[in-house]
Amino acid sequence: MPDVSFEELILNSDEYKVLMNHSFQIKFFQQVRHFGHLYIELLLKAALLKYGKNYDPDGDFAHNLDNLSSTWIEEKKSIILIMIQENSLIHEKFRRIKSAWKMKHRYIRMNINESESKANFDDYKEVGQWIYNRFLQK
Repeated sequence: MPDVSFEELILNSDEYKVLMNHSFQIKFFQQVRHFGHLYIELLLKAALLKYGKNYDPDGDFAHNLDNLSSTWIEEKKSIILIMIQENSLIHEKFRRIKSAWKMKHRYIRMNINESESKANFDDYKEVGQWIYNRFLQK
């Protein structure tokens, strides 16, 4: 069971969104991907907790967007990934997000230009807002 509450995940995801925005403004393009990934990761974890599902807080599973989005959330509801796939625009953006960043990238230097970073930035914002609206709004 995770040691963090739903409310903490939402607050922390908001902070990563702010850090992603700031990183883009100051042209720290690799950090846009890092903080964007963490923003999406925490939104997915919050969705799982909201629907009563636990996730393993340790190891690769904890940071893998495919694993998090493939967890069943309710018997009568599909997995998050199927819902993402049903929206072709969000599905394409989610696919790009997953290929843009893996946690192992923290240890390497990536050459990301401004137009790539802007596309990443927009994808993270749109997918994050979609996850929030679909799964986390009250």
